[in-house]
Amino acid sequence: MPMINPKTGKPYPNTPAGKAASKAEYERRAKAAKFDKKGGFKSGKLKRKMPTTKNPPKRPVRNKPKSRGY
Repeated sequence: MPMINPKTGKPYPNTPAGKAASKAEYERRAKAAKFDKKGGFKSGKLKRKMPTTKNPPKRPVRNKPKSRGY
């Protein structure tokens, strides 16, 4: 029996069933999304969601005013 995530009701993506389900969903959404003129997906509907972290990595800041103590 496939491991189903109780929160989403979908199989976990690290199982074979989940991989198949996510691929099927990707293909279904790719078909549904109309391709724009450049041949990409329209309005980023198919962009992978980035995992949000509580403390995202900060970009290094070049010209920090040292006198202000940052």
